[in-house]
Amino acid sequence: MTCTPYGINTQRLLVRGHRIPNADGEDKTTSDAMQLNALYIAPFIGIPICLAIVIYIFVITSSRYLKRHGDLVGKYLSQKGLKRPQMNSKNYQETINQLKIIFKDN
Repeated sequence: MTCTPYGINTQRLLVRGHRIPNADGEDKTTSDAMQLNALYIAPFIGIPICLAIVIYIFVITSSRYLKRHGDLVGKYLSQKGLKRPQMNSKNYQETINQLKIIFKDN
């Protein structure tokens, strides 16, 4: 048996042995560990995760957050001296047509 990843045989552990019968004929394993049902543990993990998701959604969609961080794209474009594109139905259709032309060439 090798102790290193498969294909790297720089170190080997040679093991040999023989099977012996159990003393009383039956193998009994005693465990000091306490087993808990998963239904008792799941709420302690699931409720905080769900609560964190709900709080995250409320924070991101709050009007205060949107006022502070909502127009990051506009701020970036104005810093770079670019105009923000206006997307009305005419511009939207022109954009779709341009994308069709671009992807048709490929």
